[in-house]
Amino acid sequence: MAKEPDRRQFLTITTCAIGGGVGLVAAVPVLRVLSDPLGKTTVTSPREPFDLGPADRFIEGAPPRKIEIVAPVLKDGWSAARNVLIGAAFVRRTGPNPADIDARSAICPHLGCAVGYDSAQKNYLCPCHDSRFALTGAKLSGPSERGLDDLPIKLGSNGRLALTWVRYKLGNSQKEPA
Repeated sequence: MAKEPDRRQFLTITTCAIGGGVGLVAAVPVLRVLSDPLGKTTVTSPREPFDLGPADRFIEGAPPRKIEIVAPVLKDGWSAARNVLIGAAFVRRTGPNPADIDARSAICPHLGCAVGYDSAQKNYLCPCHDSRFALTGAKLSGPSERGLDDLPIKLGSNGRLALTWVRYKLGNSQKEPA
């Protein structure tokens, strides 16, 4: 003969079912919040080139000009920020032609310190570990594993320069986008 469920067993099963349902209802929003960034594109640097203005503002033989790179909108998985300083570039004219433009990242490829221009030595200097770089970006001295990273820059048909910002991985001898 089959034993009929008693009241105590019925209440236990009912309580567990209700508790499990409440737990499931509470877990769904938490899981959605945690997994929300997985489906979104993470942007670490702008994809659109920056307009640096007319090419004739850069004079052949003049010291390199440091240009701050400010992203109009920078997004990650959870937030978005406006007008964020993401780096800097040194831009200089290397010849008489307006297209003779060289652009170098002002981020030291060793550990990411901000590089400056040493006008007395006419080269770039990283103050963190005393790495020096030639105007061409080549490593002259110090612990940096490679020279300063070049940045894509183009002269448009309108005579304006467009610089594409690229962040590279630090601390290795190979230039790889981050």
